Amino acid sequence: MASVPFLLLVVASVGIYAAPSTPPTDDPVSSLYPSQSADPIRFTSSSFPWNNVVVVSGTSNPAKAYATAAQAVLKNNSNGGVVFFPAGIYEFTGDFTLVDRVVVRGESTGSAKASNGPKGPGPLKPTTKFEFPDRSFSRIICMNCTASGVVNVLSDGGGIDLVQGADVKDKSSMFVVLGNVLQHVVYKYPVAPPATFYQEWPYRFSIAVAVSAHNNAIIANNLLAKATKSATTKVNLINNKKNEDVTQLSSNGVKPPPPPPAPENCSLSLQFPYDNRYGIWHDNGGLPTVNVSIYGNYVHQNGRVGVMWQSNDGMTAGQQFHYDGTPVTQGSGVLVMLNHVEVEKGTTLWTVTGTKVAKGSDTNENRGYDQSGRSALLANSGTYFAKNTGNINRQIVPGGDCKPGTYETTDGEGILQQIQDGQVAERNIWEDNDLSFGEAGPMALYALHAVMDMTITGNKVNSKEIIGIIGGGSTPKNGTGISNLKCSGNTPPAKCK
Repeated sequence: MASVPFLLLVVASVGIYAAPSTPPTDDPVSSLYPSQSADPIRFTSSSFPWNNVVVVSGTSNPAKAYATAAQAVLKNNSNGGVVFFPAGIYEFTGDFTLVDRVVVRGESTGSAKASNGPKGPGPLKPTTKFEFPDRSFSRIICMNCTASGVVNVLSDGGGIDLVQGADVKDKSSMFVVLGNVLQHVVYKYPVAPPATFYQEWPYRFSIAVAVSAHNNAIIANNLLAKATKSATTKVNLINNKKNEDVTQLSSNGVKPPPPPPAPENCSLSLQFPYDNRYGIWHDNGGLPTVNVSIYGNYVHQNGRVGVMWQSNDGMTAGQQFHYDGTPVTQGSGVLVMLNHVEVEKGTTLWTVTGTKVAKGSDTNENRGYDQSGRSALLANSGTYFAKNTGNINRQIVPGGDCKPGTYETTDGEGILQQIQDGQVAERNIWEDNDLSFGEAGPMALYALHAVMDMTITGNKVNSKEIIGIIGGGSTPKNGTGISNLKCSGNTPPAKCK
């Protein structure tokens, strides 16, 4: 191998840093997943110049040091390369903006895995740590990029947001989020009415890892860890709920008095819910999806959705053969495999918006996986969802008296495709998933117009939940249309008619 060029940047230090180590020059994806038969990921990074590395030392301004190092990377090889951050703590004051084709890489974590499935997180613990301001809208971002990535970093408070450019050529595209630990990634925002004081609550679309790319992207071996920080926030919420009525008779046959009127507002001092956010969110831009893998991640959450993705296999509705006569295969779009989602149990959802007490359908999803789509009218096809696990639990909603009530949130699906995600589910595979570890977690195709060329086999949910087709809402009067839907070996048996 040719010698590797290095640029060592040393500026005024802040924090604690280990002595600079020899930077890795290997392809981290191939090193972690050397066998396609053992780990059938759909992704390629072998042509990326991983051995073009520039080293950043501990600095008082790591974002600026990265920008300088990135220039050296591209000067040495215009196809890109890596800026390496040795072990240590790097403090950021806001967004960390990446340069196109220059990947951020921390100290190697070897073969340490993020997930032990339902047993808990794995031993993954990067020693390169990025610290961002608490509960701020801070991200590691690359917008309109050709290739980008974050590898082996512990990010405290900063999300990852990588966006593919509209004119990217397929063969040059590469997006990697690999071997990272993310914690406390939630963004607070001020909400006012009906409060007369400043109050804060999580932005309802806070996302830990977001990748917008239709081809050659991998989100793998990442740990979205449970929060260890705590903070108290005071909120004043509109209460449009009634106190729960007690209709049963007492022992002497006399009906008890009606409940007192519910207060108009709920003034509460609450623990800020750090884990009330989306975990992994993949967006395909409405384009055919090729070589996209979400693999081996562990997601802890308390509110929204653990893993969601958009898949489009590029085929037309009902298409069974390619133009050359070869059969169209199921599950050729996005691969979602060997992930675990842990939805915290026994918590109260006080509010979604930060202005109103949670009620009815205005609650969190508490969903494990979401087979999302671009819209009801675009294809939602080609997902291969296999060997994933989930401990899925709903939250408690408040009663009318501004105290925890007796009812739970309405969703709590293990995996869901619903009408706004595409009115037709086509050429998807749900295989050998076990979402039975929590009190909720159905595997639902809800209120769809049609399910076509799909396989549902070997899955498990708990005994009170459902696998398969569920009617309601926008289901046509004559029911969901079904064509070539194969179901077998599910526990309980899947509803496929």
